[in-house]
Amino acid sequence: MMEIHLVAKDELEAQGIRWILESHLTGVQLTHWNTIEEFENWIQNRKPEFVILDMDGWTNESEKFGELLKQRGIGWLGVSSERIFQTAYRGLRFRAEDVLFRPFSPMDLVRHIQQFRYQLGN
Repeated sequence: MMEIHLVAKDELEAQGIRWILESHLTGVQLTHWNTIEEFENWIQNRKPEFVILDMDGWTNESEKFGELLKQRGIGWLGVSSERIFQTAYRGLRFRAEDVLFRPFSPMDLVRHIQQFRYQLGN
């Protein structure tokens, strides 16, 4: 069972991502978090396998969270509406698997997770 944590833009996006993953992948458990802060508190003593993270709300405080993901070697995929260099740079800087820009293809999301799973050896 692969555990995926999701910090989405809103409830509607979270439901859509849940539907995509549950209808295209088996052996996936999705946990939705409302804010980066909530999720950050949860991971203090845990290491999730994979995170899907809305990058639109990133602030300077979020930079610390990105550093935490990088230091702990947590696999993550960024999602953003902002097609700007800074968003892509943050993804690279904090070692995201990739950054998907809205609107993105459901199959792109599925492919990224399948690729990460393969790398883990699942």
